[in-house]
Amino acid sequence: VKPLPSPYLSRLINTYTGRLNKILMVGTEVDRHRNRIDTVLFPDDITVYFHDKTRFLTALKKTLQSRIMYRPGKEYGWKEVDYIMDVCPTIEIVKKKKLIHWMQKVKVVVIDHGGTSFLEALTINVPTVLFWDHEVFLTSSDAEPYLKALRDAGILYKDPVSAAEKVNEIYDNPEEWWLSDKVQDVRKEFCSRFAYARRDWIDVWVKELRKFK
Repeated sequence: VKPLPSPYLSRLINTYTGRLNKILMVGTEVDRHRNRIDTVLFPDDITVYFHDKTRFLTALKKTLQSRIMYRPGKEYGWKEVDYIMDVCPTIEIVKKKKLIHWMQKVKVVVIDHGGTSFLEALTINVPTVLFWDHEVFLTSSDAEPYLKALRDAGILYKDPVSAAEKVNEIYDNPEEWWLSDKVQDVRKEFCSRFAYARRDWIDVWVKELRKFK
């Protein structure tokens, strides 16, 4: 059964403007102690997660390192911003305004975890490069064919260096790659399964709700 379109994501469809000549790198919440069971970062994973950030940033061309804007997630005791600034002193930390505000404007978005932000980026249709440790950010077997398609299209990577090489390759003209039929077909297929959105989402919801009269 196909899910109903997300009202939130439906408002983001193809809202990319791309006026800012920057790379937005998006981090995730890093807790020193977990208070629930889930499939995201646990304290034992943080060292690897931070190390992967270092590998990505240092593999970027020097000219691109100075164009990085970093959006940290919620941070509880790891001093993530200090860590990032030590690795890349030219980086710009952005905490003001909503994340989607920056996604809609930058030249390329880089996301280092499997979370809501990459669904937003794919819906906005900003050129996006993803990487994360597939042994840490676990997914269901049902999702694997869709993730493989993202990997085959050059969107998703298992290691940070390959992701950085992709950004180095596409940065001068990311839309040439991103707007190719292959990439757009994969993006649309992934979104139809995991980030379902429609401009007429209200009509779809009304039609569905009327079934319960």
